[in-house]
Amino acid sequence: MKNQKFEKRFNVKLTESRGNTREDYLNSLRDNVRSYMLECGYTAEELAEITETPVSTFRDFLYGNTATVKLTPVIRLAKEFGVSIDELIGSDTMPTETKESLQILRRLPEHFRYFCRWNIRQIEKQRLRTGVKYKAVNMIRPICTNSGGLKPTETFEILDISHFGIDVRPKVFMAVKMPCDHYMPHYSPYHVLLIANDRLPKRHEHCLVFSSGMFWILTRSEEIEDGEKVVKYYSVRDGKFRCYEEQIDELVGYVASTHLLESM
Repeated sequence: MKNQKFEKRFNVKLTESRGNTREDYLNSLRDNVRSYMLECGYTAEELAEITETPVSTFRDFLYGNTATVKLTPVIRLAKEFGVSIDELIGSDTMPTETKESLQILRRLPEHFRYFCRWNIRQIEKQRLRTGVKYKAVNMIRPICTNSGGLKPTETFEILDISHFGIDVRPKVFMAVKMPCDHYMPHYSPYHVLLIANDRLPKRHEHCLVFSSGMFWILTRSEEIEDGEKVVKYYSVRDGKFRCYEEQIDELVGYVASTHLLESM
């Protein structure tokens, strides 16, 4: 049961406080603790033991019979659930992007979390080495499959884009080294795709999509089907329909520009 709780707790949807008063934060804390009990199967007795408080005291908190909560039990609950105190009480002191990144990271298997930490350290090292006036991004080197998908690998390089134009440099956050000629005449094995995600791709604009464990280079189209607007993606290779928007895992970004390497 403990392992099941451990797995489920990272998928619990947390509530944020609707106001800034003590009572507002207390209510969101109660809501979040109840969510863990409902989704993960915790009992009041188990949580009382974890927080080292009497069961009656914990039940008073849970059912709103007290207007005060000590900090130490809240800290113990946050540790048990694997979240920050900010998230548990819904105080919204962390930026939304930071919380979203933390939640995604927690749900990943350990070997993926290790890879993410490694990647962050590499970016930090590169930034310290080049200085803040330069800009460099990670360039992934995927493997090309017969279906046209680009399979991710753990091979990364640093690409200096500080000499690129001001219309491209601020937007780009990653690069993709093309590993094959499947996407010719658009892209050759000498091309690097510079990816940005400051907006949605425009119609017929090339974009990078992640689906079924691979990257795909597709175009995004909004169309009307049965009287409703749908978003569809088409292959850059042959222009054929590939999938609907709800079938992809993530729209990574659009191809803001390309860089032509002098050699492999």
